[in-house]
Amino acid sequence: MDIQHDFGPDPANPTSRRLEQLERLLGCFQQALGHELPNQLVALQGLARLVELEQGDRMDEKGRGHLLRLADLARRTDDLVRALAEIGRLTRDAGPAEAVSLPEAAREAAAEVNLLSSGWSIVYHFDPEASVLRVARRGLRLVLVHLLRNAVQAGGGRAAPIELGSRRTPDGVEWWVKDDGRGLPESRQAGLFECFAGGAGPGLFLVRQIVAGWGGAVRVQSEPARGSTFTLLIRTP
Repeated sequence: MDIQHDFGPDPANPTSRRLEQLERLLGCFQQALGHELPNQLVALQGLARLVELEQGDRMDEKGRGHLLRLADLARRTDDLVRALAEIGRLTRDAGPAEAVSLPEAAREAAAEVNLLSSGWSIVYHFDPEASVLRVARRGLRLVLVHLLRNAVQAGGGRAAPIELGSRRTPDGVEWWVKDDGRGLPESRQAGLFECFAGGAGPGLFLVRQIVAGWGGAVRVQSEPARGSTFTLLIRTP
């Protein structure tokens, strides 16, 4: 029996061949980031927890500290891997654009962030004329989750509420997330949306990539000790 193989694009077309190679490479990375690495990291966290339960009473304070740090590093690495996997998924399939309620998406994102970070509050200022966006629903949720997480972390546990609102402008719908946290000096703002800028994760990089895919723009205004405001513009016809 003959076995048929798909040899891919025309080998005489180097551009098509290169795109095919990149697509397969991205698929390989996606599989590793989306399945293999998270599974290994979950096992590592479980093993650290098991050692703590079974051997913790035999360890001194320094040993227990190392074990807790190991578990924390595994958790943080797991968060990073999942964020990178999300970037890969959005790169391959951002999802269809549809009419999405910004207030509804914001409240869903706030509930998700609250599962991991309690003790903060949010105040909404939505303009009824600027409450619907035509974007990919999954992408909007991710943008909101990352901006809210960033605002919560910037607050450092302070009780000052985070603000989230929208308004209509001549160019489209503008919306923002504002915190009264630690803020940033101007020297750190230029590279804020670069991947792993200043030791941060890929969250704000992902935000910029998603918004750029919509043909929109994102900017930040920030001052040390006076908080930050992230403003996004989604252009409408």
